[in-house]
Amino acid sequence: IVDCQFVANSATNFGGAAFIVEASYPVFRRCTFIGNGASSGGAIKIGVSAPEFHETKFLGNFAFDLGGAIVNSDGANPEMTNCLFSGNGSAAGAGMYNDSSNPTLVNCTLSENSAQDFGGGMFNVTYSTPTITNTILWGNHDSDGSGQNSQIRRISSAPPLISYSCVQGWTG
Repeated sequence: IVDCQFVANSATNFGGAAFIVEASYPVFRRCTFIGNGASSGGAIKIGVSAPEFHETKFLGNFAFDLGGAIVNSDGANPEMTNCLFSGNGSAAGAGMYNDSSNPTLVNCTLSENSAQDFGGGMFNVTYSTPTITNTILWGNHDSDGSGQNSQIRRISSAPPLISYSCVQGWTG
């Protein structure tokens, strides 16, 4: 899927613009997801799949519950390269919400996303271990403000594997 825009789509439950499940492997290049909304996964809900996203933007998407831009669950392992997450909002995991998933982010930016509760940038639960390389998590906000836990928060999950990245308030 190349040079496409997904604008102002909505879903009652999952994935306002796309719902990727059941061992699917789509590749998105230079796409933009703007102003999409759902209960969970404002732009995209991914489950049991490994899609690729290259030079893709997630801007101003909203979820009432989890994952303003993306929800990864049930073994979802997306690969994201040169992606931007900005202006997304949700109750938890405004940029990205990971539940039993291991996304890979390389050369990405998560900035100015806002969660009402936890994980303005990224929220990882239940055995999720993202691999984050050369990525910026900065200026994301949640109920704790804008420190390290507002950028990346985890519960019942191993620490994310972070290298060569800038994380606001990072203490290691």
